[in-house]
Amino acid sequence: MHRSIRAFAISCALAALTLIVGAPAALAHAQRQAGPIHMEIGFGTEPAYVGQPNSVQIILTEHGRPVVGLGDALKVRVSFGGQQTDLPLEPNFEVGGDGTPGDYRAWFIPSQPGPYTFHLTGTVHGTKIDETLTSGPTTFDEVQDPAEAAFPPGARRSDPAGRRAVVRRDRHGGLGEERCRVRQDGRDHRRGRRSDRPRGRRRGFPACAKGTTRVVSTA
Repeated sequence: MHRSIRAFAISCALAALTLIVGAPAALAHAQRQAGPIHMEIGFGTEPAYVGQPNSVQIILTEHGRPVVGLGDALKVRVSFGGQQTDLPLEPNFEVGGDGTPGDYRAWFIPSQPGPYTFHLTGTVHGTKIDETLTSGPTTFDEVQDPAEAAFPPGARRSDPAGRRAVVRRDRHGGLGEERCRVRQDGRDHRRGRRSDRPRGRRRGFPACAKGTTRVVSTA
């Protein structure tokens, strides 16, 4: 009898541990309370990357129930490095339809990596809201440079367009024809002419010396 109870207890503990370990990590959102209003605040898409559409996300509940029909009673100011902008909050759901009730967004595109500050002001069903949060370890994620997560790596920073110019000999070893080829974004643009003498720069292309092969730049 005791062995059965002990085995059952161990099974329950293992099941609980499996649920905890196997559960996906929660989004990095800050939790705030103002009277009966509970708020979860952070970026709508995390990790947040520079140049990618994102939003301030605020999930509102009152006594455990989602807040709908907020209207324009609540606004958010986004700040970074001494600059700021005021954004309206819009519902990211349809009552009885798609989305999660109580999920409100203020849409924008982060242009710089680093910490952002969200300042919420207004009222929710008569409750005054005035909360300021800055991204960090105890609140929500900072905006990241997408180059740190890019795969495969792109062109070198010194040559962001992936531009590559190659000077080729003709099939007779360069005794008759030189061709300058510039490759950019997967397209070839050919310039050059048949000549027994080296010619200077034409239309911004490097000189093609007779009987030589030069790599002007590589991606």
